[in-house]
Amino acid sequence: MTVVVAYTSKEDCWMASDSASSNSSSTDEVITPKIFKHAGGGIIGSAGSWFVLNALASLQKKKCEVQDVLDLIRTIKEGVFAEELEPAQILMAWPGRPLVVVYWSGFYVEMKSPFYAIGIDQYALGFLEGENYIDGVTLKKAVSISAKYATGVGLPAKLLHVKKGLE
Repeated sequence: MTVVVAYTSKEDCWMASDSASSNSSSTDEVITPKIFKHAGGGIIGSAGSWFVLNALASLQKKKCEVQDVLDLIRTIKEGVFAEELEPAQILMAWPGRPLVVVYWSGFYVEMKSPFYAIGIDQYALGFLEGENYIDGVTLKKAVSISAKYATGVGLPAKLLHVKKGLE
């Protein structure tokens, strides 16, 4: 299980994730990141499939847009083991732009809210709904709350930040 949360404003964006990998019998702390910055001045995070997450990491040096992620999903789904992969959700954030959620089925939505979560998201979203101010500390707290109540979500929370113009 995974939780990835993001927040965007005109000037910056933040994304946080947990650090766990789980199966039916155990949860382990991992160092493989579930979130990463890309050369286009934004952040990408994924929940649901380590295979998809590892493939997304190839986009780090690219000025990544939604279409790049959709193309990658299409390529993965044409692969030999595609039917064995767990469905993935991908969260994309840039300063001054809406958050975007890309779904494994090959479509995406732009979110009206400046914050969102994927994976085991209900605890994080509930916490963020009650907050008047959101920043990196707040997102890490949302991940911590998910780790407290959701099986398979683990700490420490990882955090990335991009400031507009400093990509």
